[in-house]
Amino acid sequence: MSNFYLPNVPTRDDDATPLYYIHSSFPASSDSVFFGPDTYLFISFLQNAARHLPQAPSSIIDVCCGSGAGAIHMSRTHPKAKAIGLDLNPRALSLGGVNAQLAGSAVDFHESNLYAAVPEAIKSSGIDLIVSNPPYIASSADGEDLPIYADGGAEFGLDISLRIVEEGMKILSSTGVIIVYTGVAIPIANPGHDAFLEKLRSVKGAEVAEYTILHPDMWPEEIGRGAYADVGRIQAVGAVLRRKA
Repeated sequence: MSNFYLPNVPTRDDDATPLYYIHSSFPASSDSVFFGPDTYLFISFLQNAARHLPQAPSSIIDVCCGSGAGAIHMSRTHPKAKAIGLDLNPRALSLGGVNAQLAGSAVDFHESNLYAAVPEAIKSSGIDLIVSNPPYIASSADGEDLPIYADGGAEFGLDISLRIVEEGMKILSSTGVIIVYTGVAIPIANPGHDAFLEKLRSVKGAEVAEYTILHPDMWPEEIGRGAYADVGRIQAVGAVLRRKA
């Protein structure tokens, strides 16, 4: 169990009731529901989402939702919106229901490969807000399986993040926004190259409204071995996309 929101120490309200978040215990297993530094950075980035929304969203999807942090936060922020959490991991979805109840949020959770389980009625009218903190660790070159919460697939772990944007653009409303938090491997040979930003700029119909480095050096224990043999660091980034005008 963790605090859902980190306390703001200088202005901390000692009378405030903390909001707790249930997740898996350590050591982690293949179907663990991970909560940690990425989650806090993700939620912090979402707290600034309002400036990119032309109006309050009526539909919100958290894809690769884990146990629901993004969906719960945005549902608390926009309680009138229809909020859905999507994930492949049934264990995560079960904990998501518990966490939504603890937070007093109305979130529907569905087992889904990315957007597959989104109801057609919602798809047809367009999604106003898509958020995601997907797995982003690169698939192992030696065939060793990564846990569900970590395996981002090919492209140095960017495969799922890119699919979320590319497929999300197809179901986004005309004024909709996609917000993705992910990790980007920065090569030793070209330390100024950001593969994720480069690929986002080529997504059909999409415009990058914001791109922020949220942490310059995440998971240093992965560097120098396996898929990361030629990588200098993994930076955590927050990206906001909308339709091109």
